[in-house]
Amino acid sequence: MKNTSGEDVNGLSLESLCVQIASEMDIIESRMKPKICKWFERIANRVLWPLKQSVWYIWIQQPESRLDEAFNAKVQLALETTKNSSSGLSSKSGVFHWLSEFRPG
Repeated sequence: MKNTSGEDVNGLSLESLCVQIASEMDIIESRMKPKICKWFERIANRVLWPLKQSVWYIWIQQPESRLDEAFNAKVQLALETTKNSSSGLSSKSGVFHWLSEFRPG
């Protein structure tokens, strides 16, 4: 995209964009800051959702190497899924198989 904030038909109004961002920042600032432990330690906090349903306290007991392995696999799966969907492929990957078999602990 070239010169997106110009005055032509496809141009975006830089001023209205700034006003919108300022308005959204006001909304964010008006909310109370959540306490980290209340946000993090919710039973609904599923670290690898939608791939795994394990809650946060299961994962917090894992060694760091196990967490790295799981998060890297999730990222790989997301990349493979994006690549496969753009090429029309729908096969299960080795990463998906690893995640479906992975049991923390």
